[in-house]
Amino acid sequence: MVIVLASTIIACEKEADSSTNSNPLIGTWEAISNHRVQTENGQIIVDSNEFYSANEFVITFNSNGTATSTSFGVDMEASPYIYSGGNQLILIDDNDINGPDSAVYNITLTNTDLKLFQQYPDDTIQGIVYSESYEINFKKK
Repeated sequence: MVIVLASTIIACEKEADSSTNSNPLIGTWEAISNHRVQTENGQIIVDSNEFYSANEFVITFNSNGTATSTSFGVDMEASPYIYSGGNQLILIDDNDINGPDSAVYNITLTNTDLKLFQQYPDDTIQGIVYSESYEINFKKK
């Protein structure tokens, strides 16, 4: 009886480990830098790099399809995300005052590094075309 129970526990642990390892996104990630570029009619007007201190911006992707984050000491409510491998991640904000909103990121992901890249749609105001993109780099905690 003890051998069967021990075998079952070991099998469950291996199953849990393999499911965790099959999706390297699952876990807690700490932002280390943010690169922002803004253009007007194709000319760069902002090209900035921001570096984060320890625990300034942290996001956790849970295996149940939700993500939680802490930004500058403020805990954000859990939000759903969609990621099925590949190079695209969708974060859904159910808490937006105007209803659900989503952000689509192109991602580069390894077991230790995560890069989120977002290119906003161009916006034309009085004949000037504005463009903006962000790239946030994370390290797994």
